[in-house]
Amino acid sequence: MKNRKYEFDYLKALCIISVIVTHCPFNEQSRKLVFFPFFVEMAVPIFIVISGYMQCHSIVNSHSIKLYYSKKLKKNILKVIAPYLFVIFVEFVWFVIFKDVMSTRCFFTQLLKDGAIGPGGYYTIIYLQLLVVFPLLFWLYRVAPKSVIIGGVAVCVLLEVLCNHFVSDEVYRLLFVRYLPFALCGIILFDKRYNMKKIQLYSIISLLFIYLLAYTGYTPHIFRRWSGSTLPTAPYALLLTSLFIRYMPRVGHFLDRLLSEIGKSTYYIFLVQMLWFAIGLGSFTSDLKTVIPVNLVICLSAGIAFKNMLLFIEEKIGQVHKIMIDRL
Repeated sequence: MKNRKYEFDYLKALCIISVIVTHCPFNEQSRKLVFFPFFVEMAVPIFIVISGYMQCHSIVNSHSIKLYYSKKLKKNILKVIAPYLFVIFVEFVWFVIFKDVMSTRCFFTQLLKDGAIGPGGYYTIIYLQLLVVFPLLFWLYRVAPKSVIIGGVAVCVLLEVLCNHFVSDEVYRLLFVRYLPFALCGIILFDKRYNMKKIQLYSIISLLFIYLLAYTGYTPHIFRRWSGSTLPTAPYALLLTSLFIRYMPRVGHFLDRLLSEIGKSTYYIFLVQMLWFAIGLGSFTSDLKTVIPVNLVICLSAGIAFKNMLLFIEEKIGQVHKIMIDRL
């Protein structure tokens, strides 16, 4: 994207670091530390907010929803699916062929149930749904913004109630609908006409909700599955994102390049950490002072290398394709 905003890369970098950290072997008591429920566990919702914002830019640059669907959607889907399938292939080789810990049938059954083996296996499936549904959501918002926000809230509540009664945890985990409020927040952020005071007010409710979940054992009647990333926490995710991109200054040259590179590679890093923890290497010791920095260095560096490798392959394929066309 032209004129790329460094603030988003910084925030994405912090979020992917949080994802890796949260998958380290913390005990339940450690997960009650303030930074866990109020930031670390908000990483994926913030990712969805940012993704919504970026998708708005992509659609606007396409000049119409129709052109986006016809020209950009296929390309965006391929960018998501290609690295995902590569990691799935590596998981298949590791678990079925090399380790022989599960049958081919068991592997693909688990793939259908969880999206992938490893923490966060659901994310790619949800992100693909976002790519397909989001342009329509954005178009509806531009036609009637208030109605879409109110309707979106109502739809979220209704679908949560229906899912609680008729949808299993495995299926619910793979549904984009549970992240619909955060996608809407991405549109609101892009719209730039949001009322900060209202967001701050609604965020107080979000903070209270998160506090009750983390420290009192409260179980919501409606938003009872993966409660920390449901509708009641959406205003807080929007507030965090908005404050960060508004007030985050540009850092020194080295750190700027590092955070920017991590921010541009977050999806690839996410897939690498999923694989890393799936094969059991992410919990090689219970000593957090050792395991956290090791996991961060390996997952971040391998994720960036993975992205560069795929880009290199894509470039070479493009060159070969061009040569073949020229010869014809």
